[in-house]
Amino acid sequence: MRISRKAFAKGLAIGTLSLPFALRACMPEPNAQSGPSIRNRKTYRWRMVTTWPPNFPVLGEACERFAQLVAQMSGGQMEIRVFGGGELVPALEVFDAVRSGAAELGNGASYY
Repeated sequence: MRISRKAFAKGLAIGTLSLPFALRACMPEPNAQSGPSIRNRKTYRWRMVTTWPPNFPVLGEACERFAQLVAQMSGGQMEIRVFGGGELVPALEVFDAVRSGAAELGNGASYY
């Protein structure tokens, strides 16, 4: 079954736009009463490298927003620092940087 480019782009846009809402649904209520919480107070600091230039509109801003949501949902236990293309690694070496362990996360387009 072949899917048209238009249908693929529409599905991709809907999925991308609904991600923040899906992540927000996983967050606990701020005033929710719950039983004893067993939390590892270890703080995780990850690096995200991107193929986009620093502060790139839409795509780069989405990476920053993702990092903010992760920090908020983890209660500050997980911090993601976003590096634009060329800041930590060259833009077209993002996938190699993640594979080698130089960064924990990467964001870019598969055609790179």
